[in-house]
Amino acid sequence: MKTLFVFLNDRKRTLIPPNISLLKGMLEQNGLSTRVFDTSFYAEHTRLKEEDKKEGYGMFKPIDYSSIGVQIKNSDLTLDFLAEIESYRPDLVAFSTHSPTFGLGLRLAQALKKKHKDMLVLFGGVHVSIEPGEVISHDAVDLICLGEGEEAILELCSAIKDGKNITNIRNIWAKHNSAVTRNPLRPPMEMDDLPTPSWDGFSTIHHYAPYRGKLLKTALVEFSRTCPHSCGYCGNRILSKIYKESGIILKTRHKSPEKFIRELKTLKDKYGVEFMNVIDGTFLTFGTPVFVKLAHLYKKEIGLPFYVDSTVVSINKERARLLKEMGCICVNMGLESGDHEYRKNTF
Repeated sequence: MKTLFVFLNDRKRTLIPPNISLLKGMLEQNGLSTRVFDTSFYAEHTRLKEEDKKEGYGMFKPIDYSSIGVQIKNSDLTLDFLAEIESYRPDLVAFSTHSPTFGLGLRLAQALKKKHKDMLVLFGGVHVSIEPGEVISHDAVDLICLGEGEEAILELCSAIKDGKNITNIRNIWAKHNSAVTRNPLRPPMEMDDLPTPSWDGFSTIHHYAPYRGKLLKTALVEFSRTCPHSCGYCGNRILSKIYKESGIILKTRHKSPEKFIRELKTLKDKYGVEFMNVIDGTFLTFGTPVFVKLAHLYKKEIGLPFYVDSTVVSINKERARLLKEMGCICVNMGLESGDHEYRKNTF
């Protein structure tokens, strides 16, 4: 059983995507083969120039990506993708997409289906969860995954491997002869049961990311999932809604500090990571005792600089002090209303 993950990246961005590395880890830790096809740094991507413009405007400090081996690829992306298909001969081709990259993923899937109409194509990611009917309506898409996919993709790949029915897997919508089976969602995993992310198969250029004019070995890591708030503009509200339709209340949850620190130590020791980017949309929404323990372990066992995203209502002086002691160098916070008086009176 072989799965090819397609890393959709049409901008001048490095970093290893945590979604694909988690799904890869789930399959590999259960004895299944995976490979990654990387769409990064192809000259045909018109969005590659966006970061250059921002550097020119002074928004970002200039970065020399060639210093880590980045080279613009002048070959044809679609032909390279099809060559990878011929070389690996996967049983499943999996695209993880958000809205800006959905068109790129669909174009590659359509090219694939012209050559291999019976090869299974799976789409997942936040765009799919928000627009499932639209995504699966495309002829090139056989399967879609809604919500969190770690357990679903393992069950799907195991069923393909064993020749079992793949139309009754929770979180998966399956198309057969134009008919779509819409399966309900399963409860999300406990975060301590999540697999260890797998960086194997990714180019080492994705071990780096720019920060204030420097390229640092950086890891995107997550401690918690699901925001406790329900902002009207956020995809989290839609995810909560689709889980509720399956009778599941999607609650804010987090890893144990011990589990999180073990993962960070692996990244630090195995890959030489020197900077952490905690990708939780609302870091610090968990209780103070958990944060105190996490702060102690991080300072003792990891000791690397990091930055987080949070909200103004989750910060106080004590938490700010602990963040500084841990090595946090930046907290990104958004003003979540366009109304000045509301912001002024609320925060």
